[in-house]
Amino acid sequence: MNFPFYIARRYLFSKKGSNAVNIITWVSVIGVAVGAMGLVIVLSVFNGFQGLIQSLYNSFDPDLKVLPIEGKYFEPTDDQLQKAYRIEAIEVASEVLEEKALLRYKDQEYIATIKGVDDAFNRVSNIDSMLLGGMSIWDTEYPNRNAMIGQGVSYYLSLGIDDMFNPVNVYVPKGDLDNTFDVQNAFTNKQLYSVGVFSIQADYDEKYVITTLDFAKDLLSLDGEISAIEIKLVEGANAKKVQDELQQIFGDNFEVLNRYQQHAVLYKVMNVENRMIYFIFTLILLIATFSIVGSLTMLILDKKNDIKTLWNVGLSIKEIKRVFLTEGLLITFFGAFIGIGLGVLIGWLQQTFGFVKLGSGGNYVVNAYPVEVHALDALLVLTTVVVLGYLASKITVMRLSDSAID
Repeated sequence: MNFPFYIARRYLFSKKGSNAVNIITWVSVIGVAVGAMGLVIVLSVFNGFQGLIQSLYNSFDPDLKVLPIEGKYFEPTDDQLQKAYRIEAIEVASEVLEEKALLRYKDQEYIATIKGVDDAFNRVSNIDSMLLGGMSIWDTEYPNRNAMIGQGVSYYLSLGIDDMFNPVNVYVPKGDLDNTFDVQNAFTNKQLYSVGVFSIQADYDEKYVITTLDFAKDLLSLDGEISAIEIKLVEGANAKKVQDELQQIFGDNFEVLNRYQQHAVLYKVMNVENRMIYFIFTLILLIATFSIVGSLTMLILDKKNDIKTLWNVGLSIKEIKRVFLTEGLLITFFGAFIGIGLGVLIGWLQQTFGFVKLGSGGNYVVNAYPVEVHALDALLVLTTVVVLGYLASKITVMRLSDSAID
């Protein structure tokens, strides 16, 4: 048996000469446990919100998206489309055309994005499953006259469903005007009827009006041009490999974006927030673990006679230091495992039963705080606590010298 470990374990669980030393020791354990538990819980809640946001975006965003680097529109060649669609990992691809437009319904006006899509779009995004009311444009007799409206757009326009007497007027500026002051002929005007209202999340609900690709091309006076090709991959496909293949097919004038790159700023912000949360709670944990300094200092004073005895029986000052260093690490590990265990348990309970609600007021996507407990987070917390506990213990035992034996 490791002798310093044996002595340190006895010191941790045996009664000290002073009750104050016992109290300080267990206060240190509790402090480390609370700090570790708090860090696990906060990281798990942040993971939950991050996962929720990603799921909301991913429910509408394609796995891959082909866009022109310059300009709004492009016309893919038959050769490019044939090569792209022959990639086995691609389950379905949809051609889309987007442009901002002024919408007018009765006396209300709102600027939104008209998104013209082909028949394959529903298989890419499952937009049908996101309808709050009404029906899909593909279920209507005249899809080129109809649109699915985002819930936010519907709200700002005070627009309902199936108002066949009051269409939505869609205005886009003409691109070939010679006289920019001719307001009468400055805009192309088409009409749409709302047949369905969808809800994904605020960024999309307040932005999009989805109609057919033919309507969008007619509105913009385009022929074969599109804004993007949105692609859904086969389950388990290697997205990076397909992304590279598509990049070779379309060339340097195009960019092929994965889901992360489609919202690069958002994901970068979330990663920065995650690091900042970890850093802030690490500082709190640092304060908690440095209570070990006081605990070990009191223990050294309490065990001064034991230190002399250990010296007399042949232990070197280095081995005696190792006894108290091990004592500090035992306090650290004991508190860390208790804290991480409680943090994981609380996270699992919240994830399973949703005890802590977001609030009684407001329209939330979920009712309770979302939580995702990751094993890597628990390992990160354990590593952080152990490193901080080791440093605190090392600082304390470094002051133990020959003068403590005299």
